[in-house]
Amino acid sequence: MPLFYFPIVSVLIVVLLALLLVVGAFVFLKYKNRVEPGLVKSSCYEDSYRPLSDAIIILNADEQFVYINPAAEEMLGCKLRSMMGRSYRDAFNFKYLKSGNPLPKIIGGESKKTCECLLDAVMNQSLSIDLKYSPIFSYDGDKSNPEYLLVFRDITQQKLNESQLSNINRYDSLTEMLKPKSFEIEVKHLIDNSHKYSSKHVLVYFSIDRFQNINDSI
Repeated sequence: MPLFYFPIVSVLIVVLLALLLVVGAFVFLKYKNRVEPGLVKSSCYEDSYRPLSDAIIILNADEQFVYINPAAEEMLGCKLRSMMGRSYRDAFNFKYLKSGNPLPKIIGGESKKTCECLLDAVMNQSLSIDLKYSPIFSYDGDKSNPEYLLVFRDITQQKLNESQLSNINRYDSLTEMLKPKSFEIEVKHLIDNSHKYSSKHVLVYFSIDRFQNINDSI
């Protein structure tokens, strides 16, 4: 190979390396500044829902996360970016608070609904919540592609206080047995059931001598 070819080859190599660097820099800057479409859409809700203390979640018609405010992130133990495009069932499920039965499908229909239920979060503990959910539509009134607003408030401590208050009203603090009024209600309930289902119950009566003196001395 003639010697005068070497400078030409060297120049070509330098030019190719420079082109590769330019292309690489362009690709890097493009993906660095790229924002996921879902996150762009979720930013529309920031001003309205971010400051609220209630947990706010917005789902699309496919039950996928569109927006989660900070209160919901803290309650669920997850971040918006990690949940975008995923079904809400990957993060939690709802059960009726009293019966424990699963809540029916919440996506669909145009009516607002409110209920007290149990929130079983995959990444957190179970919580008693007050749940409100309703469809939301675009400003132009188009109802062909609604999204769904879920608002829930943690009422775990409230329910615990109600349970403790109920126990105080129903049970004697010393003997931990039913108080007379609660006992009468319970006995009446058993009697009604025995008539209805032909069942039998046994009542055992104990009389403790000088129990009043024992009670007063404690």
